[in-house]
Amino acid sequence: MSETPRTDAKEKETEYGSDEAHAHYGWKFARALERELATVTRERDEARQAFASFDALFRGVRQMRDEAMKERDDIIAERDALRAELEALQPGIDHLRETCESLELERDDIIAERDALRAEVERLTSAKDGAYEERNRCVALIARMALSLGCRAGLARTAIEGWSEDWHGCVYIDLPTGQVSWHYHDSHGHLFEGLPKYAAPWDGHDTPEKYRRVGDAREFPRTAWVENQFRQINDWCCYATEEDIAARLMALQQIGVLARAALTPAEEPKT
Repeated sequence: MSETPRTDAKEKETEYGSDEAHAHYGWKFARALERELATVTRERDEARQAFASFDALFRGVRQMRDEAMKERDDIIAERDALRAELEALQPGIDHLRETCESLELERDDIIAERDALRAEVERLTSAKDGAYEERNRCVALIARMALSLGCRAGLARTAIEGWSEDWHGCVYIDLPTGQVSWHYHDSHGHLFEGLPKYAAPWDGHDTPEKYRRVGDAREFPRTAWVENQFRQINDWCCYATEEDIAARLMALQQIGVLARAALTPAEEPKT
């Protein structure tokens, strides 16, 4: 079947379209517009939703900003209050600083004075110890001299209230004027080695009475003391055996020497 040639009218109808074609193309265009409108509407709704979310976010950010600004204002106000309080306290702080500096200087002076006092105490303690040792050497010599003169002397332990036990050592000497005694520290016990034990009790004399007896012994008449010694010897001889008397001859000779020296008048000092 051969192709039917198109006429000019047919070609023109194809070019411009018929009513049906116009209706078909209009329907297609309307459908395209509807799809485009739906797309635009969807995008608009999405944009509105995004804007709502952004608006909520913006409002949250604004609220956070307002809270931060309020917190900042509170911090600034607190800082200003603290500055004002610090300024009010500054004179007191300056005074305390000056006081501390003054106290440091005073502390240094006190430390220096303390060190000087410690040195002085050490010096005085050493001097006191030296004086005690010198006194004890003299007391030991007096005790030995008293024994050689026939006086009773010796060592005993005598407690004194408030004194430590290492000061209970005591030297007793019976002078013609009465009992005297001196306490000594155990560290000086070696100075009194060789002295016998003293058996008699303390007679209750105190320090003033002790030195009164020492002073009176210097002025005590020597003849009276020698006579007292002879009286004791005579009393002893009345009850002694011949053996006892023979054993005491040497002691009697010594007493005779002392008696002669006591009866000899002392020479007047030359002026």
